[in-house]
Amino acid sequence: MAKQTKRKSRRKWHIFLLVVVSFLLALAIGILYLMSKINTVSLNMDNVAVNDFDKSELEGTTNIAIFGVDSRESDLTSATRSDTIMICSINNKTKDVKLVSVYRDTLADVDGTFRKINAAYAKGSYELALSTLNKHFDLDLRNFITVNFSAVTNVVNKIGGVEIKIEEDEINALNKNIKDCNKLNQTNSPKITKPGTYTLDGTQALAYARIRKTAGSDFRRTARQRTVIEAILKKAKDTSLISLAGIVNDMLSQVATSYNMFDLLMLAKDVSKYTIVEQSGFPFNYRDAYVNRAAVLVPDTLTKNVIKLHKYLYGTEGYEPSSTVRTISKKLTAY
Repeated sequence: MAKQTKRKSRRKWHIFLLVVVSFLLALAIGILYLMSKINTVSLNMDNVAVNDFDKSELEGTTNIAIFGVDSRESDLTSATRSDTIMICSINNKTKDVKLVSVYRDTLADVDGTFRKINAAYAKGSYELALSTLNKHFDLDLRNFITVNFSAVTNVVNKIGGVEIKIEEDEINALNKNIKDCNKLNQTNSPKITKPGTYTLDGTQALAYARIRKTAGSDFRRTARQRTVIEAILKKAKDTSLISLAGIVNDMLSQVATSYNMFDLLMLAKDVSKYTIVEQSGFPFNYRDAYVNRAAVLVPDTLTKNVIKLHKYLYGTEGYEPSSTVRTISKKLTAY
């Protein structure tokens, strides 16, 4: 009787071990499959400029550059102006998130020539884009995520839409964009007929984020982009991990990033804990100018704006900008 009990125990243990091994094997295959799909870009930090400044304030934070490119052909890493430039700073302990949109018309030193900052991605892809942000703002950005239009549409559809309040002055521009985005996405999303709060589908949400020709121009456009991101994050908190994994899987071909799959999983596991506590735009203070007959925003001054940026992101009082920032700031006063 005792021998039969031992045999049964060994049999159960063997079955349990077989189940565990099978699960781990399936998990490994799944991870390898996802890794084969992700567009992980090798980032050579020798080509990414970082100023000489006190980096102690960055401890305990994860800082990511987010680029949205005007790409319809999934060309995410070259010859494309970044329609959206955003800095995301995550407090690793509290999971509080702060977002800063960098206005794309901001005048900057892009590889030795003063032009709009969104030209950096087109001229030198992600490495020059990161360098330009680091040089002008005293940051140490080493990771980025680049998405195209389709990624926004698909993720919003996958989570069942996002709730957005539409204002009266946005309706005409929104409907024009919905028409354009329907052609782009080969969808048939309806127009919005009156102001109010709506659950927008992916095409409508993308159209909303692209509204520019209203009062406030690019300033309100970037605010709308942050609103869409906040709405996505809010909805994602109520989405199961299995569904989120499916969303990540579907989006991989529409994303280029310096992160590998493990890094992304580490970020995604805390999605329910993330809270966007503040959002703003850069520069905080600026003046209008024309360079090569194009309207630009000149930080007034870059030095003062960087001091405000570091207080906003990290709570640093009396931040002392680097010599690189001060030099660029002085050159910008000529425009």
